[in-house]
Amino acid sequence: MFCSNSPLFIFFFILIPFAIKAWISENRRIEQEILRNYDKRHRPVKVESTIIRVQLFLTVNHIEKVDEHEGTMLLHGILWAAWNDDYLKWTPSEHNNTFVISMEAWKIWQPTFALYNSARSNSWFVYMSGVPATVSNDGRVFAAGAFSFQVTCQFNFAAYPYDIQECPIVLADWQYDASKVNLSEAVSCSFWSKQFSKTCNSSKL
Repeated sequence: MFCSNSPLFIFFFILIPFAIKAWISENRRIEQEILRNYDKRHRPVKVESTIIRVQLFLTVNHIEKVDEHEGTMLLHGILWAAWNDDYLKWTPSEHNNTFVISMEAWKIWQPTFALYNSARSNSWFVYMSGVPATVSNDGRVFAAGAFSFQVTCQFNFAAYPYDIQECPIVLADWQYDASKVNLSEAVSCSFWSKQFSKTCNSSKL
């Protein structure tokens, strides 16, 4: 019995590496194709009047410090963003029915996020390069990046000890105005979990 079953187990161990290798190979082939002549320095639109609408979602993982005297708060978390790129498209039927690929986020255009109520000069910009971006065949891009924000707050303790404080996080694109890049309302946490196959926990400040 043992001998007759052995080839079956060997077959699966051999098949899995080949399947993974084929997927990686197709991923690289698509990446090379869509990045050929790609210029990440410019807005990825074929019609200049097109507005790039960026959907945002923030998860706060840790509030490290609240300084009521300076009126600041230091917090850490992850910023999720999604937008359309007219140049990152391909035909799945020509690529082994591959609809989604992963690629390094620094290789493609990204919104230039800036924290406008930053209390520190070194936390002014937000970069999404630590986590690979997910790109769909229709040009939809999903990216994420960790952040550490020290934001300015306007505390009011008049109602202490029943006071409720708010510290806004003011993000905008510093390179383009709203007629070129528009930051839209955040979408649900479950939406991002599906795109990145990860769990996110929302936090309201």
